[in-house]
Amino acid sequence: MGFMLKKDQHIIGIFVDYHNLMISLREYFTLPYPDISLVKNYAGGLGKIVIFQVYGDWNLFDKHRKYLKTLGGIKLINEPHMKTNGKKKELVDMRMAFDIGVCLERSPEIDLFILVSGDGHFLTVLKQIRIRGKKVLIIAEQNSLNLHLKKSFAPHILTYQELVESFLKTSTKNSKISRLLPSKIEEGVVVYEKY
Repeated sequence: MGFMLKKDQHIIGIFVDYHNLMISLREYFTLPYPDISLVKNYAGGLGKIVIFQVYGDWNLFDKHRKYLKTLGGIKLINEPHMKTNGKKKELVDMRMAFDIGVCLERSPEIDLFILVSGDGHFLTVLKQIRIRGKKVLIIAEQNSLNLHLKKSFAPHILTYQELVESFLKTSTKNSKISRLLPSKIEEGVVVYEKY
């Protein structure tokens, strides 16, 4: 049957692991920053975004932070790297999973959780979201998508490449993206100003 999202009907919470997306995209794109406006525009077509949190070590990504602030409606969560035994350890995954769990409890009106990360550490919290009867959409760079996430959430995954493709209008009506996009986009009616 497949996974269908309906235009303008969802209450949405978005959680972005910025560092994960940025590192993943460096190998395949020449953009200076991941284009988070693509996620924002896409999600905006699915309903009302009530939470949009982007996690990263903003002391390391000052220029990126400035770019993200220009988008508006996005809350930047600073989660600095921790050093243990001389190695940097990122704590973003734990913080994001915790915040998603809190959101699940405190914001029952949210019916669609969008996770922008291909990291397998989110598997447990994503399964909890589904158990509660909520929808999950994962947006990740296709080559960095964790195998367990891929197996457990295959019809609920949109790759960053597919997202870019859809806004560049090179996708076809029968592609995977058309299943995940609002119906007006499927019909080719909606034109996004920036792309």
